[in-house]
Amino acid sequence: MIDLFRHDPVVLLRAYRGPFLIMQVTADRQVSAIEDLPLLKAADPKAQVVLLPNVIHTLADLGVAPAADGSLPLDGAVVSDIAEFVLKH
Repeated sequence: MIDLFRHDPVVLLRAYRGPFLIMQVTADRQVSAIEDLPLLKAADPKAQVVLLPNVIHTLADLGVAPAADGSLPLDGAVVSDIAEFVLKH
């Protein structure tokens, strides 16, 4: 994960003092649920984690057929999970 970014997300998360939502998708090729999620969670043990199975980095659901233009729709849980987090904090 660190190789892909100019800044280390773990370092940034450690320095942040507000509420934090980690939306980890399981079909991501850029950020690994196995390798990266534990590092992020360790950086902020209070961070809320939402696991989104069958979802890719763009938060699109791989289980849904693409639209006519080839785009993939957001996973159904994304908006409600974000809204719930924002309303809670």
